[in-house]
Amino acid sequence: MGLLRGMYRLIIATCLIAIGVLVYAFSMEELVAKGTVYYDQMLETAPPIPFGEFTYRHAIGAFLALYGLIKFWMALVPKSRPRTVTFSGTHGDVTIELEPVESTLQRVAMKLPEVKNISLQLKPLDGDGRILGYAGLHTECHFVLTDA
Repeated sequence: MGLLRGMYRLIIATCLIAIGVLVYAFSMEELVAKGTVYYDQMLETAPPIPFGEFTYRHAIGAFLALYGLIKFWMALVPKSRPRTVTFSGTHGDVTIELEPVESTLQRVAMKLPEVKNISLQLKPLDGDGRILGYAGLHTECHFVLTDA
């Protein structure tokens, strides 16, 4: 997934650079004239769309509108909720965020002489304060943290 995200960002950045260079180098009339010529050439060489009055202009416009809506939605919706685990203690409900626990476990594990590199991931389990942990060493290691 990271590779796809990186390739997507690279393609978008390259397109933005190309658009910026074109806008800087040419006047708007030249860009519109050249764009119209290329669009007409594309329409002459591209096969027709077999959906009645639906044209390439509609397809491109729908794609751009959908892309804009997705980006707009992603800007409105928060990235992710903080991962927490909640359990009842003697003084009421206790909530613990898992990111600081992951970083502390990672620092402690890296200080062990046997460990050269480790990646930890904690997930809350259904139940009263149980956490499932994944530790990636040279092999996959699973452990469960409980309050007992």
